[in-house]
Amino acid sequence: DFFIKEKKIVTVPKYLIKDKLIVWLHNNYFLIWTILIIITGFINWKLMLFGLIVPAGLSVLSGNIVLNFLSHVQLPGSYKNFDLTDDSYNNRFVQLIGLGEGLHNNHHYDPSKYDQAMIPGEFDPVGWFVRKIFDVGVTK
Repeated sequence: DFFIKEKKIVTVPKYLIKDKLIVWLHNNYFLIWTILIIITGFINWKLMLFGLIVPAGLSVLSGNIVLNFLSHVQLPGSYKNFDLTDDSYNNRFVQLIGLGEGLHNNHHYDPSKYDQAMIPGEFDPVGWFVRKIFDVGVTK
């Protein structure tokens, strides 16, 4: 059977729709989590902060792991500026979605540089930000 909510059609087993507790939990998911966060804050604000920051940190970490993996696989459009003994590649698509993390071959060549763009046409938004905000000289 189908359960329609907010113009989305989702296939749901019949026994779940008949269970009033499951339907209530589904409809009040964000309210329940908000109340749990507030109660945790009254118990201990550090515990509340931990409960909010750790899941966010893990999601960022998992995204970084995926970008690192993609930068060590020769995908279509991958290239190397430097002939190194590892399997690191630069890739423009990974560079776009990872804000410069796709310049991995450049990073393996000189890991101490904050700006990994080393040839014309490469752009490292984070390196540009560091250079502009902190008025760091160009080291290319």
